Amino acid sequence: MIRALGMVLLLMLSSCLSRDERISEFQDKLGLEKAQVLNEMVDHFESRLQVRYPKLELKDAYLQLLEDLEHQALDNTEMLFQWPEALLINYKNSGLQDDFYKQKSNSKTLNEEGVFFKAMRSQSYYDELIAEYFWVLEQTGRITPSQFASGMLRFDFDANNFFHKRILVFQFSP
Repeated sequence: MIRALGMVLLLMLSSCLSRDERISEFQDKLGLEKAQVLNEMVDHFESRLQVRYPKLELKDAYLQLLEDLEHQALDNTEMLFQWPEALLINYKNSGLQDDFYKQKSNSKTLNEEGVFFKAMRSQSYYDELIAEYFWVLEQTGRITPSQFASGMLRFDFDANNFFHKRILVFQFSP
């Protein structure tokens, strides 16, 4: 009996994907070009964080941004980071923008059928923050920066987490 329980436990543990495997799976689902553009967006976002919070380490800059957003300490021009034109072109041409949003007349709505949304949802099994964020999006659509920041902090945003960074970039994408 103990041996059978041990085998079941071993199988359960070995069936869980490692973090690196989950990242690879996510990027495969997204596709090479879209994954590269999203990585460039994260890199740009982080460089802007370092400009905004030059005295803080990157991890602390992420957390400070979320605290500032939660307390509405940033105005819209500070809050909405500017994206370089070349990156915006790549974002649009790669199809990543269409994976993020559906364009209807003059408004954007979330594209729940897009590859990005589906690939991120597949990670929600492993991470409560991801699960909660996408559940809220499905229920309400886009959320305010203050609500977003409050949720990220409540569910322990991790500035070293590959997926958490992409959620933040998605939230502030054009």
